[in-house]
Amino acid sequence: MNREDWMMAHYNLYDSLRLDRAKDPAALAQEIDQRIQSGNTWNPGGLEELQVARAVLGDPYRRSAYDQRLNDPNAPAMTPDSLRQLAHTNMGGSVDSGVESGVTASRPAQKPAEKPAVAEPLTGRPYQYGPSRQTSSIQQPATQVPQQQKYPTEPIPKVDAEPESDKKKRPVWPIAAAAVALVAIVGGGLWWFAGRDTAQGSPWEQPYAMVAEDFPQIIAANDGGRGIDGLPCSSRELSNGETAKIRCANDKLGITVIQYASEAERDTAIPASEPVEHYGNETCEFTSAEIPDQSFEAYYMAPNSHWSNYLILVNGEGAADLRVRLPIC
Repeated sequence: MNREDWMMAHYNLYDSLRLDRAKDPAALAQEIDQRIQSGNTWNPGGLEELQVARAVLGDPYRRSAYDQRLNDPNAPAMTPDSLRQLAHTNMGGSVDSGVESGVTASRPAQKPAEKPAVAEPLTGRPYQYGPSRQTSSIQQPATQVPQQQKYPTEPIPKVDAEPESDKKKRPVWPIAAAAVALVAIVGGGLWWFAGRDTAQGSPWEQPYAMVAEDFPQIIAANDGGRGIDGLPCSSRELSNGETAKIRCANDKLGITVIQYASEAERDTAIPASEPVEHYGNETCEFTSAEIPDQSFEAYYMAPNSHWSNYLILVNGEGAADLRVRLPIC
């Protein structure tokens, strides 16, 4: 695959807005500001695209993250949804995005000051330290009988038997055909409008709002909106030790983000699996393994650092691929 082929997988703001990529962030910000002030919105995404481009390309931290992903043939597709999320992401030194409800406005940082600075979301293929010699990140009892007696209702995190609640409908939609259709949309210059579903739904209530804030690259901004890969997101019923649970899923693939009261509560819920693998970047690390005895291919991810009280489950078709490209931290 040559560079032109894989570049089609990303939404290229430079090409869409006819911007000179050689200019620095300050010069691009000034040019975009002039277009907004003059009402020059001939571009495919109109005013909103200009505002998002201003927040991304006009900030050196966000622009660096965007350019790296744009140049990476192994990175997941950069869509209008992910651009919106990047525009509102605190990059550990970036200025206010100035994007709010479709108008230019200052926006407070989304993460508290004590959170670690995010130099770049965990995208593409994270480096792997290698399989752990331990079978789990917590000590497992010698037999499973005592653990089942201790947690009779749900000894491991619940993974839905079907990737979506509507189990009656399972339409055949080949992934290859979907990719071809997506490229066709890009060629027609209409991709920007395909991501507007993030404006749907209603604001998350606490504690779900905190979960969405901690994983803005995965979970939709609103309850009922679309998250990563266009998956619709909604809250789910809680079980043992869980304080919040959000699932983003379609009829083939699903992601569940579970918040616990503490890291200890989270570790207790990690299913016994092997081999346990270790992934990470400069911001955080996480352990991951396939969950056995599931109807669909399923994996768990247990991050550390600020996210140590979260457990993430991925199941369905393509779960193995999605697991290693999730922007967890």
